[in-house]
Amino acid sequence: MKISLLTATLLLTGSLYASNTHKVSATQEGLVAVQLLDAALKDKLSEKVQEAKMQENTQGLSTMAVCIAAADGIMKKMNSELPTYVKMSIASLDTDKKNNPVDLNIMKKYKKDIKKKTEGAMLISTAKVGDSTRVYKPVVVDNVWLNCHDDKSEVKLGDFKGVLISEISSK
Repeated sequence: MKISLLTATLLLTGSLYASNTHKVSATQEGLVAVQLLDAALKDKLSEKVQEAKMQENTQGLSTMAVCIAAADGIMKKMNSELPTYVKMSIASLDTDKKNNPVDLNIMKKYKKDIKKKTEGAMLISTAKVGDSTRVYKPVVVDNVWLNCHDDKSEVKLGDFKGVLISEISSK
């Protein structure tokens, strides 16, 4: 029986959340959730890039549009399957969406740290926002994200792409 990475990780996370004897902090829950989203994105986006390359000529879809739609779909699926107090999101400095000021500051710091190659560049960060704890994982352009870009001259390996965010509200 073949089980997808996303299904396996969601089952594992579900059993972790269901365990009453194992109490975890909001930061620990956020860390698990953001790592699951990262793993699911890397697993599924590489499949979608191949599909996009085949569809590009016949349907006129850009590879980037397919990747963005796939990433949004993966995030929404995870949000529907995780407990209601856990919310996943993806943020980028180059989106037209209005970013939360806390998210914006963290992304700017990541971008600066990644550019300067400082020790904090790839560390997971946390922030308290109201009664929620947010956990941030930086995303840099790797081969999967590079393959999503139609114009490879716009980005290069190691560039800051954005952040994956898990927000854990008080239960």
